[in-house]
Amino acid sequence: MLRNQLEIANEQLAFAEGKFADLQSLAQAKGVVDFSTIDLAIDGHWKLLFDILYFQGVVASLSQEFLVPDDIYDCLSRSGLQGVSDKLSFPRKNANYCLTAVRKLLRRFRGYEKPETFLAFLWTLPESRRAEIETLAGQRTSEARGGLFPTEGEIKR
Repeated sequence: MLRNQLEIANEQLAFAEGKFADLQSLAQAKGVVDFSTIDLAIDGHWKLLFDILYFQGVVASLSQEFLVPDDIYDCLSRSGLQGVSDKLSFPRKNANYCLTAVRKLLRRFRGYEKPETFLAFLWTLPESRRAEIETLAGQRTSEARGGLFPTEGEIKR
């Protein structure tokens, strides 16, 4: 039973990796983003949203920071990103929905917003949370060999 669940989880993870790889290819082919350089001070964090391990790490980190979706709206308001907040729609008080809300927020930043809006959002987070995300970004950029995306072996670790 556990072996079957592990196989299913690995298949889902491989599928997600493929979707992220397709997304990266499409974004680069359309001229939306160039992944050949990563500058964390300018647009690197935004580019890393296209990396599955960074994306999942930021989701996990922000899920600890925001207890209810309303906290996300408050953070966006504090960072002057009311326009982003206005484009989101999810229940504000439902704590069970927070993980999904964080994923939606990051997809919003990745797909529709300028890189600097995600950086502005990150700067409103507490210093300890920013440090955690910076560490994750540093790991992903230093581990990337020939591209941002992890190999299948890296994902299964």
